[in-house]
Amino acid sequence: MGSTENIPFFVEIIGKIAAVLAEVNIEDFTGPESQKKMENLAWIGPRALRHEEVVLLAMEQGPVLPVRFGTVFSSLTAAAEPLDAAPGSLNEFFPGYHR
Repeated sequence: MGSTENIPFFVEIIGKIAAVLAEVNIEDFTGPESQKKMENLAWIGPRALRHEEVVLLAMEQGPVLPVRFGTVFSSLTAAAEPLDAAPGSLNEFFPGYHR
């Protein structure tokens, strides 16, 4: 995949959090070939910039707690697990958050 502009992102409501997500090929981020891709600026650069672009777009809507570029979850349930594990931290970041 050359351009990342065609990678659609979507919003999933997890508790009281609007998570901005995109489907990716998990093999791009795991396994033996992923390290080569992560070291290839031509591959990683556009994806990192797209990540930043999406974070900036989300920031126009309200407070954002971005995840590190390259964070991959196997499912929506897996994406919700960190939210369940750290409700105190989320309360500090998002006043009034109670899952």
